[in-house]
Amino acid sequence: MIEIIEINIFKKRLEKYIKRILILRALITYLFGLFIVFFLSYLIFFSNKIIIERIKKEIADLEKKIMLEKIVFENLKQSDEKLRILCQKCSLYKDEHQNRILWSKNLSVISASLPDGMWISKLSYKKEYSNKSKDFIIIIEGYISPFFIRPERGCSIFAQNLKEIGKNLFENVSLSEIAKGKFEDNDVYYFKFLIKLKK
Repeated sequence: MIEIIEINIFKKRLEKYIKRILILRALITYLFGLFIVFFLSYLIFFSNKIIIERIKKEIADLEKKIMLEKIVFENLKQSDEKLRILCQKCSLYKDEHQNRILWSKNLSVISASLPDGMWISKLSYKKEYSNKSKDFIIIIEGYISPFFIRPERGCSIFAQNLKEIGKNLFENVSLSEIAKGKFEDNDVYYFKFLIKLKK
């Protein structure tokens, strides 16, 4: 019987070859995995960059809208201020219109009521407030020449004329003051009448 002895001279080579194959496979797997990681990182980075650019654009658009709305708001604020001033003026004009004195009629009646020997030096008015109403008082100041008319008679005629001619305008006529004085070195009498206007 013959015994066959097998000598495997390629065993070490085969082991080296298998090791190389395993190292090569591990290297390829590692490189492929590394490529996948880089690729995914690039995709994430690129997608994030797109998202960031979109957000930046949206922020810029919002800032533009905010600026436009700020301009509109400023315009509205200015218009509101102008409207407030106009309302104040309208209110003032309304009050002035309601509280005005029709001087033309009053002056006509006052001048027509003056007897000879009396003249007016000053006309003014004042407002008197009470709980219920506001009254307008015309103040008439002037002088009487005693050479033309007696002071008492002049004041009486003037008051009577004011009451008769101005019965639709005046509610009350009263002599507030009368006193002897001087006017341009002449003896005169100073007088002061208060006339309450009808509402």
